[in-house]
Amino acid sequence: MDREDYDKAFFEKLSKLNAKEIYESLPNNAVLLCYEKFNDWCHRRAVAEWLEKELGMEVTEWGGKREECFPFAECTAENKGKKA
Repeated sequence: MDREDYDKAFFEKLSKLNAKEIYESLPNNAVLLCYEKFNDWCHRRAVAEWLEKELGMEVTEWGGKREECFPFAECTAENKGKKA
């Protein structure tokens, strides 16, 4: 499956979830974690953007600034490790 199809399927699954319920089930100071480099194709960033959209909040970056993040759609090998 190519990235476009994979992302579409991933966001389809997210759309069926209740963001508020998920957020409220997390402990204080919860961290979304993955192993990709900053601004690489990362589903943690996709989930963060989904939470931001659904809940009207900002999901900050560990050790970085939110404004340095590329939008998930722009998280590519070319942008890996770069700041927006």
